[in-house]
Amino acid sequence: MSKAMTADQATFLLQDLYLGTLKTESRTTKKILEAVPADKGDYRPEPASRTAIELARHIAAADIRFVECVINGVFDTSPSMIPENVKTPTEIAAWYEQRYSKNFEALTKLSGEQLVKIVDFRGISQRPAVTFLITGLHHTIHHRGQLASYLRTTTPKPAKPRRPEEKASRNAMFARHGRPGKRYQDCVTLGRFVWRFFSS
Repeated sequence: MSKAMTADQATFLLQDLYLGTLKTESRTTKKILEAVPADKGDYRPEPASRTAIELARHIAAADIRFVECVINGVFDTSPSMIPENVKTPTEIAAWYEQRYSKNFEALTKLSGEQLVKIVDFRGISQRPAVTFLITGLHHTIHHRGQLASYLRTTTPKPAKPRRPEEKASRNAMFARHGRPGKRYQDCVTLGRFVWRFFSS
């Protein structure tokens, strides 16, 4: 049986490992929420899927819910976290940024004892509060990828023509090493999409 997490260990996880990542990832989340076109909120890839705006609301609310679970020592299961008058992607992103910023400040002030308090997650599992930060982050990243795939479908970006010198360099590389396989090409395509999306 594993040993219980100590207050010092929980403080180390929060202060030295989690806080910097949480701040960076929250900025990425806000950017993706803002990127949902206001006129594409009803888009869904399949009839059983959430719409883009429903998914955006879920991402924002759940991310806040997991962080506040650590702060408050209890997992809030109330369904309506985002006010009903917060409707557009821009409004959701603004609500998320404001609430996350307030919660982030509160996180930095938590004691080790608060971080190791056992929190019940919907009767499924009971774990130290601090562990819900990484659970929430994984959940957010998963759904951000889902929403990003929506955006790729609803807001396609035309590929930029390759410059002559780039094409010559690639051809020279292929002449020396052969052409890459399909898996490599898929990785390159995905990498280009991610770079274009976040650098726009």
